[in-house]
Amino acid sequence: MKAYVVSRNADMVEGRGPMIPVRYYLNKERAIEWMDQQPGCMGRRGEWSKLCYGDWEIREIEIIEGVDHD
Repeated sequence: MKAYVVSRNADMVEGRGPMIPVRYYLNKERAIEWMDQQPGCMGRRGEWSKLCYGDWEIREIEIIEGVDHD
C-alpha cells in the first residue's frame, strides 16, 4: 500500500530548515489539493506540487502491512 507524506520547511522565515512531515494521505490528489492551499515561507503562495524546490513537498512511501521474522 502506498501513502503520501506532505512535508513543509521547518523554517518558515528564511526557508533554510529541514523538511518535516505534517500530514499523511492515502490519496495523492487530496494531498496535493491540501498542500497547494498552504502558505509558504514568509506567507508566499504557490502551487507547491509543481515546484521542484518549494516550501512544501510530497513523498510517496510504501506501507508494509506486516513484518516477517526469520
